[in-house]
Amino acid sequence: MRGNKETEGRKENRDRPEDSLRIAICDDDLPAARELALIIEKILGEWEERAGIRIFTNGPDLLSQASEDQIVFLEVDMPDMDGMEVGRKLREMGMDCPIIIETGMVGRFKEAFAIGALRYVTKAFSEDEIREALECVVKDRIGWRKIEVYDKRISLSLRQRDIDRILAYNSYVLLEAKGHTFRREESLASVERELDGRLFARISRSEIVNMSRVTELDLKRDRVYIGERECAVSKRCRKDFEEKMMRFDLYDRQKLR
Repeated sequence: MRGNKETEGRKENRDRPEDSLRIAICDDDLPAARELALIIEKILGEWEERAGIRIFTNGPDLLSQASEDQIVFLEVDMPDMDGMEVGRKLREMGMDCPIIIETGMVGRFKEAFAIGALRYVTKAFSEDEIREALECVVKDRIGWRKIEVYDKRISLSLRQRDIDRILAYNSYVLLEAKGHTFRREESLASVERELDGRLFARISRSEIVNMSRVTELDLKRDRVYIGERECAVSKRCRKDFEEKMMRFDLYDRQKLR
């Protein structure tokens, strides 16, 4: 992890590497917030995940800059604006990010569900409890799991959400992602078993596409487009692809953050 740096005001940034989780901690107890950030970094490091963590010591500061956060930890008992009010305002702003409540006040646990909090963690912090809370978010994020690929026989880990499409060629497959092509020496069916089924769909016997990368549908001509690239949809796969695409648009696209 990169080191942290102090910024003006009552916010602390832990620099966010590219392709990482964006986490906000809002707690007026700065030492406790820093302790929580270190525990989060340790756990994510064990999972080979990266995170940019921002610490806020009051609700208004968080609310003014919360648009990109993917996970928010909220202390309940804060002066001026407590965590429950901050959570309600986040929801009013249209933020659907998972909220994890931190509190030592057992009587307020029920309030957490009124703002759609995913979990709560108790103070003083337990690493196991924080690990369980993070698992609920990180391990089930759409397309966040990694897949092993090869570039000139060098093994790399690729985030599934970064893959545009996967094409089969005899005994190997090519995965297109981030403007590069990667290789796996196995069948398309074997690779498909590793993929997040909420994000990927077959469009033919030899091709799978990332539905979040589809920019245009022309099913009258049995075509989909990924940017300028035209991809043919086979008649055999068309119905299943349409159903998956509809389900993705209705239920999962908004979760792909």
